[in-house]
Amino acid sequence: MPEYVRTQIRLPADLYEKVVKAAEDSARSLNAEMVVRIESSFRSGVDLSQQDGGSGKVYLREFQRDLFEQVRRIVRLEALMGAPKLTKEQKEEMAALKRQLEKKD
Repeated sequence: MPEYVRTQIRLPADLYEKVVKAAEDSARSLNAEMVVRIESSFRSGVDLSQQDGGSGKVYLREFQRDLFEQVRRIVRLEALMGAPKLTKEQKEEMAALKRQLEKKD
């Protein structure tokens, strides 16, 4: 059986309301909701230690950024390929995207 530590935390009121709503929606206690959310932050792969000094921005690890960029390129390429007619610039963009995607393989 896990050992538990009792603690108190301060939350901004709007964040507290979000957690309360999430707990209600998931039929969990407020405590259980907080535990689930904290545990999931450790499993998610998002490095919270690189948070941007209070701005709320979270920087993704390098592999996640690379993956996101690859997906963005693929989506853009698919959009260009589905276009009925392409401008010269769009054709050049499509060729550049294809080269970038092939380089990553």
